[in-house]
Amino acid sequence: MKEKKIGKLVLGVLAILVLLGFLFMGYFCADQTCALKPGSPTPGYLHFDVQAYLKGELPAKVFEEKDLERDFQVDLEDGDVIVFHHMQKTGGTTFGRHLVNDLQLKHPCRKVDGRKRYDCQNSDHHVWLFSRYSTGWRCGLHADWTELQECVDREMDAFEGKHRTRRYHYITMLRDPVKRYLSEWMHVRRGATWKTAQLRCNGRQATLQEVPFCYNSSDWYGVTIEEFLACPHNLGNNRQTRMLANLSAVGCYNRSLLPPDVRDKMLLESAKTNLRNMAYFGILEYQPEMQYLFEKTFHLKFGVQFSLFNKTHITKLKMSNKTVEEIVKVNSLDVKLYQYAKELFLQRVNHARRKAAKAQETISQYSNLEKSNIDYIVDSSKQVVPKKEVLSRSEENNDGSSRSGSINDKTERSQSTLDVHVSETVPKKVKGDPDLEPGRFDGSRSEGIDEPRKSNIEPQIDKSEGDQADSRLKSLHQEKSLLTSKPGIDGLHRESRSRQVTGENYDDSELDIDEEDNDDEDEVK
Repeated sequence: MKEKKIGKLVLGVLAILVLLGFLFMGYFCADQTCALKPGSPTPGYLHFDVQAYLKGELPAKVFEEKDLERDFQVDLEDGDVIVFHHMQKTGGTTFGRHLVNDLQLKHPCRKVDGRKRYDCQNSDHHVWLFSRYSTGWRCGLHADWTELQECVDREMDAFEGKHRTRRYHYITMLRDPVKRYLSEWMHVRRGATWKTAQLRCNGRQATLQEVPFCYNSSDWYGVTIEEFLACPHNLGNNRQTRMLANLSAVGCYNRSLLPPDVRDKMLLESAKTNLRNMAYFGILEYQPEMQYLFEKTFHLKFGVQFSLFNKTHITKLKMSNKTVEEIVKVNSLDVKLYQYAKELFLQRVNHARRKAAKAQETISQYSNLEKSNIDYIVDSSKQVVPKKEVLSRSEENNDGSSRSGSINDKTERSQSTLDVHVSETVPKKVKGDPDLEPGRFDGSRSEGIDEPRKSNIEPQIDKSEGDQADSRLKSLHQEKSLLTSKPGIDGLHRESRSRQVTGENYDDSELDIDEEDNDDEDEVK
């Protein structure tokens, strides 16, 4: 009898262990290694973000203050140069036009007669913008981060005819990876090839063995979305991650040096680091916020308001959920990067708005202080100082905030470090008050956007500074029915890749080789 009870107990324990094993392997173990349930082949380290993306969610991430603070008082009259890293189908054409047409400067860009170029020079005839419309594709058509790092300074010397010390501020734009991929497919289907892209890394161009063709003639005209997805060498796959990463660190375009999962992880982390360290990046789906953050970052103003067209070629298309899932699968690195970038971008916007509101509050405090009858105050370091000294230091700080060459004197000032606490009594000695926190007048704390949220929910943004930008943070992830149009043409062709273009050989016709004026990426105006 006792033996039967022991036997049942042992069987019960074994059954529990087996059940726990199935639960672990089915739900906790990485999909690509030991999952028993049918599921996405997405690597485990990407699975969470991919699933959140498909659900329209934006998982919260914690960023350091230095990653949120973006305040570059650029001096376009001195040595500052803005370098626009333009990735295909991210809205860069329209943003590039904003840069040359709409910035309010003492010396705005001047269109060159009969050409599609602009002269963007300061009073010393120094170029302050390195971009498609100002200098041309001098580092190659849609040069990536790796190419720009090797090329920009050399090409700027050649363009200006002399060497000088410059301070480069890199900027770029990103786009929802599914919509960007579909936009590229539609463009390629119309016959685009970007055949003059150089794909340089470590001083040499990629070979055809490293980057084989996906087609058999001069272009890929009429390619179906299924064919576009099926080519493993398609440079459209994870394009944003690849073009933002340091390719030198992974052996450039030689994929045989590292295991695929190791290479992918390195590319993704490199892209995130480079994006985070750029002076500025925008996201196509957030036009008003993108403009606001640019203006706060560089203390420059645009003369127009950015907006997004509601109807584009992409929004008119519909595709099956299966096709969309396949697009996400081949762009899983871009999905991860986009989720990271969007959260960082929104937190930067939030940070900039809180900072602007606080700066306005500081200015009001100084204004009230100037009108008051008191002679001494307690500053943020808990020191008693004469009112005149604080006001004088405040004026010096404000005078130094207009070095950018902007003609708009209403640019938000950087917050003064002289935040004060006005005291109606003036004691001979004042000890530090632990209840007075430097930089705060009422002890309140502005809330950030640290909680997980659906991407269609607006982050809590402080608008008390009266900024006119539309703070509508409208997500495009909810459009689960992206795309339905039958391509109708089935031809496969091939081109001979040309990568021998140099900066001196570009002419105006090449400016529009890759993006037509009526292209769907020009949904921004």
